[in-house]
Amino acid sequence: MRLRDATGHAADVIPPLLARFDAEPDPGVADLLGETLGALAPHDPQRRLDVTIWLRSGHVREAARADHALDGDRDGRLALARSLLHHADAEHRLGGLLVAARVMSRWRSAVPELLPAVAGFADDPSAEHRILALRILDMCGPAARPWADLAAAHLTADREPDGVARRYALMALSRMGDERAVPPLADLLAAGHDGFLIDLPDGERGREANEPNIAEALAPFAAHTAVLLDPLLARVRATPPTERAGYYKIINRWQDDGADVAARILRLLDDDDPLAAVEDLIWVRTGTLAPRHKERLEERLRLPEHVKDGTLLDPFDFLRITGDAAPLRRMIGPSDWSGFPRQRSEVKARNMINACIALGPALADRFADSARDAFRAALRGETRPPFTEPADPVWLARALWKLTGNQGEIIDPLTRLAEKSGHRDFDPEPLLLIAAAWGKGRPMHGYYTGQLSRGASTCIRKGNHRDALRFLQALWDNIGTPYYDDLTLLMAGLLRICPPASSRPPNILAALELLAGIAAADPRAIAPAYPFLQAATDADERPRTRWYFCPPRTPQWRAVLDDDALRAAAGTIPRPLTDKEWRRIHRICFVSFFDVRGERMEGPEKLLELWDPDRVRHFLYDVERITVEEMRRECGGSLVYFRPRTAAVLLPFLVEAALDPAAPARSSVLQTIEYIVMMAHRSEKQGNHVTRPMEPDADWDDAFDNAMTDLIPLLDDDAHADDAVTILSYAVHRTSADRADGLLRRLLARDPVLGAVSKDDLVRVIGELAANAEVWREDAVDWLRELVERTPDPEPDFVMDREAWNAWCDRNYARKKPDSVPLTLPTVTALRKTLPELADPH
Repeated sequence: MRLRDATGHAADVIPPLLARFDAEPDPGVADLLGETLGALAPHDPQRRLDVTIWLRSGHVREAARADHALDGDRDGRLALARSLLHHADAEHRLGGLLVAARVMSRWRSAVPELLPAVAGFADDPSAEHRILALRILDMCGPAARPWADLAAAHLTADREPDGVARRYALMALSRMGDERAVPPLADLLAAGHDGFLIDLPDGERGREANEPNIAEALAPFAAHTAVLLDPLLARVRATPPTERAGYYKIINRWQDDGADVAARILRLLDDDDPLAAVEDLIWVRTGTLAPRHKERLEERLRLPEHVKDGTLLDPFDFLRITGDAAPLRRMIGPSDWSGFPRQRSEVKARNMINACIALGPALADRFADSARDAFRAALRGETRPPFTEPADPVWLARALWKLTGNQGEIIDPLTRLAEKSGHRDFDPEPLLLIAAAWGKGRPMHGYYTGQLSRGASTCIRKGNHRDALRFLQALWDNIGTPYYDDLTLLMAGLLRICPPASSRPPNILAALELLAGIAAADPRAIAPAYPFLQAATDADERPRTRWYFCPPRTPQWRAVLDDDALRAAAGTIPRPLTDKEWRRIHRICFVSFFDVRGERMEGPEKLLELWDPDRVRHFLYDVERITVEEMRRECGGSLVYFRPRTAAVLLPFLVEAALDPAAPARSSVLQTIEYIVMMAHRSEKQGNHVTRPMEPDADWDDAFDNAMTDLIPLLDDDAHADDAVTILSYAVHRTSADRADGLLRRLLARDPVLGAVSKDDLVRVIGELAANAEVWREDAVDWLRELVERTPDPEPDFVMDREAWNAWCDRNYARKKPDSVPLTLPTVTALRKTLPELADPH
C-alpha cells in the first residue's frame, strides 16, 4: 500500500513526512512527498491547515527554517517575526504569522510584544492571513481580550466569507469568555457544528493542534444553559449512541461549574419531550431520583456484557445512579427469578466478585469463604472452576477485603506478590491495594512507605505519570506528614513528566492539587518542588514537560492555554522562598546541620523549620560569597571549609534557635554550633580529618563572644547543659576575671547533672576559669581537689602503660562506663593551671 493511501493513519504519517520534506535535497522526491502530504492532509483535521500553508509557500518554509535555527534566541526570533510581519510580500507575512505563533507559544513576554501586530491581520484581504490571525487570537485566549470586538466582527457570513475564519473567531471569543459567542454557539449546535471536533484533543498531538472543538467552546458558559442546553440535547438526540459521550461531558462540566441542568432534564423527561431520554439519567448527575424515574431506568437494565452503548445500563450503574442494590442482588442470585437472562458460569462468577467489591459486608455471609479460597488459589497460580485461566489475585484480594474488612489476611500475601514484581514487569496494583486497605489516619509501617516510594520512583522513571500519582497520593494519605523526604522529592520528579493541563486527567493539574494539599499542611515541606513552581509562575519561557521537550516547526497551539492553567494552579500554592533562594540554601552546606556524632547531614529543610522566610532571606542576602567548598583529601575524606564572615552571620541565627524552647531539633542546632566553634579554634594538627580551621577574622571574634554570652543561660537547662559546657569550653581562655567568677558559680553547681563526656570538658573549663577568677578561685580548687580524692584507684595512661591500664580495667570492670569514671588526668591538669605555684597539687 502506498503512503498516500494510508488515510486512516494520516495523523501518524504526516509528521515524519513533513520532516523529510524539509530535509529532502532531491526536487523530484520532494514533489512526491508534497503530493503524498496533499493527499493525506484532508484526513487529519488537526493538521490540515498547517500542511496546506506549508505546501503552498516556499517562503513560509524558509521562515520556519530561519526561526528553527535561532532556537533559544528570543530577541532574534522576535526581530525575525517583526520583520516578516511588516514585509511587503504577502507570503513573507504569512511566514511571519507562523513564526510569531511559535515565539508566543514559547515565551510569555512575546505575547504583548507581537499580539497587536498579529491582530491587525484579522482584517487582511487574504483569507489565509485572516485565518492565521484569528487562530492566534484563539491560541492566546484571555490575553487577546482587548481584540474581542475584532473577533466578534468575523462571526457572520456577511462580514467574514471564509467559514474556517468564522470558526476561529468564535473559538477566540469563547476562550475570552465573551457572551457574544453564546447565540452563535446555539446556532452552531442546531446546524450540526460542521468543522468542530466534539471532544478535547489529547496527548502529544493535542499540543500541536488547536482545531475548534465544541467541548471547549461551550465549557465557559455554564451560566447560559438556558440558551444552550436545549440545542445541545437536540444534538445528542441526532447523534448515534456510541458518539454521545463528548456531549454529556459538556453537561457534566457545566454541572461542575454550578449549573442546574438536572432539573430541566427531569422536567423534559416527565413531559415526554423528545429533547430528553431516559439514557440522560445515566450520564447526567441528577441526585436522588423519584420512583417514576427509577422505574423508567429499570426498563433499560441489562447484564454488563450486553451493554454496548449509552442507551442501556447494567446493575452496577443502576446502583451508582440510584443507590438501589436490588437489581445487583438479583443478578447474582438464582437465574430463575433474577429477571435477567441466564449467564455463563464464568461470567456470572466475575459479576459476583465485582458485586462483592461494590456491596462489601452485605454479602460477607454468602461469599467470604469462597472469596478467601479463590484468593489463595490465585496466589498459587491455580485455575479454579468456573474460570478457564488463573484469576487476578489483586482483584480477588480487593473483594475479600471489602467483604470482611480485615486487611490483615491480604496484606502479607500482597506484600510477597509485590516483592516478586520486577522492574520491567512492575505491577503497581498490589502495593496500591495495600495502601488502600491500610486506611487513612493509621500510621503505616516504614517498610510499606518505602515500598510505595520505590513504586512511585519506578513509575516516574518509566514515564508512567498515572500510577506515579496514585502511589504518591497513597503515600500522602497514609503518612500524613509533609516532612517525608521521599514524598516531596518524588513530587518534584512527577511534575516534570505529567502531561499538560488540556490532556485527559490525570494531568499536571491533578499533580498540583496533591502538592497543594501537602503545602496546606506546611508550605516549607514542598521545597524540592520550588524550581518547577518558580518556572510555572515567574519564568518567561513556558515550562516544558516531556510532551514537548523539542519544539516542532509548527506552533505549539495549545501551549498558551495550558500554560495559563498551569500558572493559575501553581500560583495558588504558597512558597516561603523563591527558587533562587532555595538553591542558595542548598549550596550553603553547613546550614544542613551536620551531626558531628552521627556524621550525617540532616538536610537544609531544617533551616525552614527554625526560621521564618524573612529571616532566611536576611541571612542569605548578608552572605557575600559562596561559603562552603568541598574538597577531597588523598585519603578520600571530605574537607569542609567555612569562611569566617559567613559563620559570623550564621551564628546569631543558630543561637537564637538554640535558646527558643519551641524550636525543633535544638540538640542538632547546638551540635552545629559546636562544630563551627570547634573548627574556628582548633589547629590543623588538633582537628580531625574532616575539618580545617577558619581564617582569623574580627567579625567572627565579635560574633563568637556575643554567642558565648547568650548561651550561658543554657547551663541551667538540664536537657542541654552538656552541649552548652562543650561549646563554652572553647571560649574560656578569652573570659575576663569578672565574668569568670560568674561562670564558676554556675558551673560548680552542675556536677550532679552533667554526663560523662561533658564532665571532661567541665573540668577543663573550671581549670581555665579558676586561673582568671578572683572570688570563686578557692572554691574551684577545692572542687578539683575533691574530684581527685574521689578517685582512689586512678586510671593509668593507656599509651604509657597498656598492661597497667588492662589490669585497672579488670579491677574496675563496673567503672569502665564513661559516666562512672571521672578522668583524673584532666583534673590534675586543671589544678596545675589553677595553682601554677604548686609543683604537686596534692
